[in-house]
Amino acid sequence: MWKAYIAPTEKSRAPQADRWLSQYFKTQPGYGKKDRRWYTQEFFDLIRYAACAVDATSSRTADQVWKTLANFSFAKLRSGVREKIQAQSGKNKFFGGNTLALGLPSEWSDLIKQSSFSEEKQVEFLQRINTRPPLYLRVNHEKYLNEIEKDFTAHEFTFQQINPTTSCTAYRVEGAMPVYQLNSIKQGWVEIQDLASQMLGAAVDAHPGMTVWDACAGGGGKSMQIAAQLKNRGVLYASDIREYKLQEIKERAKRAGFFNVRSFVYDAEKSFELPLEVKNKGGFHRIMVDAPCSASGTLRRNPDVRLRLNASDVADFAQLQLKILQDASRYLRPNGKLIYATCSIFREENEGVVEKFLKTSPDFQIEKAELFGSPDVDSDTMYYCVMQQR
Repeated sequence: MWKAYIAPTEKSRAPQADRWLSQYFKTQPGYGKKDRRWYTQEFFDLIRYAACAVDATSSRTADQVWKTLANFSFAKLRSGVREKIQAQSGKNKFFGGNTLALGLPSEWSDLIKQSSFSEEKQVEFLQRINTRPPLYLRVNHEKYLNEIEKDFTAHEFTFQQINPTTSCTAYRVEGAMPVYQLNSIKQGWVEIQDLASQMLGAAVDAHPGMTVWDACAGGGGKSMQIAAQLKNRGVLYASDIREYKLQEIKERAKRAGFFNVRSFVYDAEKSFELPLEVKNKGGFHRIMVDAPCSASGTLRRNPDVRLRLNASDVADFAQLQLKILQDASRYLRPNGKLIYATCSIFREENEGVVEKFLKTSPDFQIEKAELFGSPDVDSDTMYYCVMQQR
């Protein structure tokens, strides 16, 4: 199967594994939904141990790793994984002799020590990264909750309500069929959103009548959560440097019935004029900067991170994050709240960026900061810091 598709360039970084796989499937229309689902699960399971299986501790790029994986049949690679994991046992040393044969490149033994975790939590975090994460949903409209539960129950899904805090109610679901096929998803009544991401959205604490800016909106998952908080009263501005992402946000907002979502391209390197209605109000009530990052907190969901991330990337991301945070903060109204976040476990990207920001912006003070998720909670891991302008 994998010999038929080769990633586009050798020298440049490969795309994320899910995009690489999506491009492959576009060249192979003969695969049905069940086939694609099975291959996707198998491929990502293999990536979880690829560092052992293909010796990714060398200077290989992610592109080369994908090509190496493409040259193995699943059965052969599975066998190779088992053999190499056994061979690696006792070689991957972390934290004073703890042996974790995790399929991680060797430099991760140093990277993980830069995290915000204690040594005990570092070990627990690493022990969980080769397990599949659960699927969480968030309800856009509580009035459809009965219909949603009936929809999931009718298709033999378990539907469990999770209450990590009083400000965030999530639902954990399990089932055999793809969740995208359910009417509740198609109607926009619910969104697929990890629990850690929902906690960040809850920290924004938007209320009807507010004007809110999601500066690095991406695909718009947290944007939809903020729009739900506003209840179509007030305005949410969602921006991203990638224009194609904004079209996805527009489609999601329309499907969910949110008519108060505006979007625009935002580049922190370029000048930016406030929309007139925001300028007349003195700025945004809330600004969320969910900054581009190493994605190290999503290792379970995105196992290819371990093969694409280099030690130098963390410092590069931290510089970019600080620049975006400093630029975005200029558009906050007095007494407004600035929420900084990453899906990273590294202190340099989290507390380190906040500390540098506060040195140059003494009119801000921290209201709350938290690293939420795995290993304490069965979810991704996200850092967020809520800062209020004095």
